[in-house]
Amino acid sequence: MSLTGEGAKLTMHEWFDAEQRVERAQNFCETRQWSEALAEMDAALTMHPENAAWHAMRGYLLHVLGRESEAADAYEMALQVEPDDRDISMVLGIAMARLGRLARAADVLEELSAKHPDFTPAYCHRIYIYTELGMHERAEEIFYLAQQYDDACPHCFYHMGFPLLLVHRRNGPSIVGSTFWNWSRIIRGSAYALPEAIEPWDTTTRPRSISFTNTAKIRGIPT
Repeated sequence: MSLTGEGAKLTMHEWFDAEQRVERAQNFCETRQWSEALAEMDAALTMHPENAAWHAMRGYLLHVLGRESEAADAYEMALQVEPDDRDISMVLGIAMARLGRLARAADVLEELSAKHPDFTPAYCHRIYIYTELGMHERAEEIFYLAQQYDDACPHCFYHMGFPLLLVHRRNGPSIVGSTFWNWSRIIRGSAYALPEAIEPWDTTTRPRSISFTNTAKIRGIPT
């Protein structure tokens, strides 16, 4: 007996075997046995390669193991399966930025923002990506676009401080003051916002913070 829809090429037995592999991977994650978890995800994907959430979880495990280039490849594969998934686009953009592939990171996040213009994280990361690319005016533009959707985002204020320093460093204390005004907004907004902003959106690379549950039961992965 075969399944219909997403698992049409799998027998019922094969489908349950693949899901059990993913469940074992989750159990290994709970004890931080990352290599063992990765082996289970590899086996599950061998049986069912068309599951975007599983590719994304595999990317997360590769990231935890320090295999960043392979992690980015896994996120690329996940996006090929689910090209409209905003969370997968987000983690792919972050992965590319982490690798220094800034142009690719910017392209991914620009496309994401075009599809989901009210998704603030796509703006936050583009601020620092365009700063690194030397496109400081574009970074400022992205900041002001983000303000239309979330005028208190600590990540946006944090990252916006650096373009202000770099672009206007010749203008003296007034611009330095503007930079620290941006950073003071972080502190005023939340007692926890500053450390969160300094390590920008790191939680978006973790499956429990991403809505992958529409395609797989991935929950409760420890950080």
